[in-house]
Amino acid sequence: MVSSLRKMAEECIPIDKLTLESKNCEITARVSREWDVYSFKDTKDLMSTDMVLIDKEGSYIHASIKGNFAHLFQNRIAEGSVYYIKIFSVVPNKAQYRVVGDNKLMIQFCPSTVVRSLSEDSLGIPTSAIPKHRFDLLDFDKVASRMWELYILTDVVGVVCCEGEVTNKNSRGNIVPSLMLELHDLRDVKVRLTLWGGSVDNYMKQKSLVQDGIIIGVFTSTLVKKYMNNAVLSSTTATKIYLDLDIDEVVALKNKSSSSPRGHIIQPLIIEKQELDTHAVLSNLKTIGELLEITKTDFKDGTLIFCVATIYDIHNNNGWYYNSCGCKGMIKAYGQSFWCKKCNKTVNDVIPSFSRNS
Repeated sequence: MVSSLRKMAEECIPIDKLTLESKNCEITARVSREWDVYSFKDTKDLMSTDMVLIDKEGSYIHASIKGNFAHLFQNRIAEGSVYYIKIFSVVPNKAQYRVVGDNKLMIQFCPSTVVRSLSEDSLGIPTSAIPKHRFDLLDFDKVASRMWELYILTDVVGVVCCEGEVTNKNSRGNIVPSLMLELHDLRDVKVRLTLWGGSVDNYMKQKSLVQDGIIIGVFTSTLVKKYMNNAVLSSTTATKIYLDLDIDEVVALKNKSSSSPRGHIIQPLIIEKQELDTHAVLSNLKTIGELLEITKTDFKDGTLIFCVATIYDIHNNNGWYYNSCGCKGMIKAYGQSFWCKKCNKTVNDVIPSFSRNS
């Protein structure tokens, strides 16, 4: 059995050699990250189980298992383990919220996908030869450049210098815990990150195990948002947290923080209250008619405009939101994906849009 597995592993192709035309391919890879994606409408409705796979060359790819048959793999795949995988589809990567941003392809498992665990004997090389992690770490001074880039999620590494309090907030109709952190990098550039839901509990558990008091974390697959005119990060369902990870970037931050007299002390996070500039409000005050005219032009994303109006009705006949691709047009089911008539294209990722009358 071991010899047959080793032979199959030797016949596998590197991940970076996969193409849309690849058929009957076999790969050997480590499941570096694994997470579940649930429906916006029902947090118990599993949409998919997703993974990041890494091979011995260090190439990596996003893999996904549809929710209606994800249970077939529930006890067969474990994060961190190495597998021989065959019978899968190679498809275009997602148009939005990519976890592997520089890869134009991803893998879709099917019910008949073969997944076999590999040991060092069957692999023929030490399992340590396959990297445990790979991140696309973004410098903090470049975070703002991703504010309107929805095609990719963002990985960062930083020292936790300030920490807020865990509070319960409403997120898509559900009350979930949230925690805001402030991180700084090697150049002392700072950025704020809000953790949501399970990410809060994950962070707190890992933090309690850190011995030296310096909290340095890698936070993956975060979304760049705008808060009080600043670029901030927000965790997603794909976010993974790694505190005190043994990688060069963490070691460099730890060495710098250790030399600082206050390097190990986390300060309380002070959240400033936003004050409106009366002159800015009055100078940008528009009527609804003027807003409608502006939407017909090629206006810049993030344009700040104020309007005084009364909300007299909220469309909720078909739920609180409708599915869109980000253009605010409604999309409809189209095979295994969706179709946006307004953009005239196939859509793989659904974005909830809320409908209001003012």
